Amino acid sequence: MKLNASITMAKITVQNTDISVVKYNEEDYISLTDMARSQLQDEHGNIFAKMNTSAFIVEDKIHAIYENGKLYFQSYTIANQIFSLIDFVTEATNTEIESFGEIKGIDVNAENIKHIANIKTRRLIKLLSSTNNIATFMRKTFRTKTSLLKKYGINAQINGNNELVLPTNNVVEPNRTLEFLNEDIFRGIITDSLYRSNSKKKDNR
Repeated sequence: MKLNASITMAKITVQNTDISVVKYNEEDYISLTDMARSQLQDEHGNIFAKMNTSAFIVEDKIHAIYENGKLYFQSYTIANQIFSLIDFVTEATNTEIESFGEIKGIDVNAENIKHIANIKTRRLIKLLSSTNNIATFMRKTFRTKTSLLKKYGINAQINGNNELVLPTNNVVEPNRTLEFLNEDIFRGIITDSLYRSNSKKKDNR
């Protein structure tokens, strides 16, 4: 399994037969030696290595536990920050695409989507179908919706029934719209540049 590049490693604490996993960022880690934590990543690649140097972590919660031969993560988001889970996201079937097209607030030509969809399209539909993002977006005012679509470069329109029309001219357009609805497109605060995200961490500040 591939280690996500967003962090260097995970702290594993063994207690009897259980393992607790804490995901931590660079700012959480305080080393008591001159050895940089990044050297462990460079030397061992994607392998979790036992640390022999002294350090402590500023953290107050466990993100995963290993129990009875299974690893349980607090959430998909946390797991995806430690391991890349993109290969484990299932794809929407044709039946699920048809069900997606029936979601209130969105106008989808399911037959066209089934015809042009690639793996990414189906994964995005699968993810989006498990959220309330479409309903949340469609509750916004017409002006706000059209402004957001323009701001994030989304080639989709709001029709006379106040539905978001998913474009199907080519696979790129629906994929970008689905990324937008999945909140995988964002603008940098400083440069206002557009970026795509492959994993997200919710900021509770």
